[in-house]
Amino acid sequence: MKNFFKYLLIPVALQAIFVVISSILIAGTTAYQRQSWPQTIATVLQSEKWKGPAASHLHPDLAGTVQYTIGGKQYLWHGRGRDMGVTDMTVGRTIPVYYNPDNFKEINTLIPLGWFVGLMILVGELSFLIAYIWFFWLRRTVRNTPDLVGMVEAPSPDRQKASASVRRRPSRNSRAYARNPPP
Repeated sequence: MKNFFKYLLIPVALQAIFVVISSILIAGTTAYQRQSWPQTIATVLQSEKWKGPAASHLHPDLAGTVQYTIGGKQYLWHGRGRDMGVTDMTVGRTIPVYYNPDNFKEINTLIPLGWFVGLMILVGELSFLIAYIWFFWLRRTVRNTPDLVGMVEAPSPDRQKASASVRRRPSRNSRAYARNPPP
């Protein structure tokens, strides 16, 4: 039955591996962009409620227009605040943003929204993977490894002779028990 669960949980383990790899890639991309993208200050010119397909009445999203300067030239960006990494788009607010040096229209605060929830998901997935690998794949092999030299005393020859001379009773399920039942 244990082998049944061992192989039944393989798709869940693969999904957990996918989540862990995705988390590492997202964190790596954000770290790379923070180091290689220059930073500038953007000012919010206009703000409105987002009316897109993902609009929610419980958690209203804001959209707006921001203006930023790169190399003496001014640029405008219009879109959903979360796409830029901002949840508060008050008119007149200044926001430090990073911009792509190859495409000045691509800006982001590089603040991962929802990072705490993502971290909890990552911790849960890693915990599951460690428990799954230990319980179903490693536990038996670690238990059956030979003891380290010097950690366990070798039995004395007298003790080996004594244990060899003890006759064990056959169990009720053995063939020897069926042939020679006890009196």
